[in-house]
Amino acid sequence: LESFYKTLKVIGHLTVHDDGTLTEKAYSIIKRLFPSAKIVNVNDFLKEHDSELRLYPTLHEFRKIFKPFQSKKLLDVYFKRQGEVILYLDSDLLWFQSSPEICEAVIRQARHVSYMMSNGTERVHVTFKDGTRTSDAIAEYNSGVTLFHSANYNLDELTAYINRCDYMGRKFTDQACFGSILKYVTILPRDKYFIKGKISDTTIMRHYTGPTREKFYFYGLDRIHKVI
Repeated sequence: LESFYKTLKVIGHLTVHDDGTLTEKAYSIIKRLFPSAKIVNVNDFLKEHDSELRLYPTLHEFRKIFKPFQSKKLLDVYFKRQGEVILYLDSDLLWFQSSPEICEAVIRQARHVSYMMSNGTERVHVTFKDGTRTSDAIAEYNSGVTLFHSANYNLDELTAYINRCDYMGRKFTDQACFGSILKYVTILPRDKYFIKGKISDTTIMRHYTGPTREKFYFYGLDRIHKVI
């Protein structure tokens, strides 16, 4: 987050979704470093949005019984949004310079653009209940960075997608879901936003997934230790 704040020229509202693991000390650190941040406890979500979710029984059931983070990412952030342009950021990203694509979309409140990043050479497929699976194009989408206008996110289409999934018995990913239901999705420039690759003068962001997580801390602490 600190690398994002230091590099991006446009900053929106920050909402942190607590999955129940944040301690009182963590709360105090977040509020000290990001005083304008809103912290949302996901345990209160179903109670607070019960009447809205009951209009979508499939989504209500999905959020109620599917405990992994993907159900919160697909529903909680949308319902708790503080603006109409929503930007999801994974917690293992480092930003090296400002993103013109994100800044422009936020400034213009763009209705006809959605962004995701690429999985690189990897394809993350989802197999549906009828045995079919996602296309290679959908399987390229990575949701480490996902930006869209709320008008491009349709709860009826999300319902239809969830109904196709045996989410309790097969591998379920939010990135294939976002890639399938969002309108106007464009992949951010692959050479500037990536998972695997060498940092250069043109790198905007690198996503440090599992195998390279140690580098996230090495590079990240080096970039922010003087600030914090």
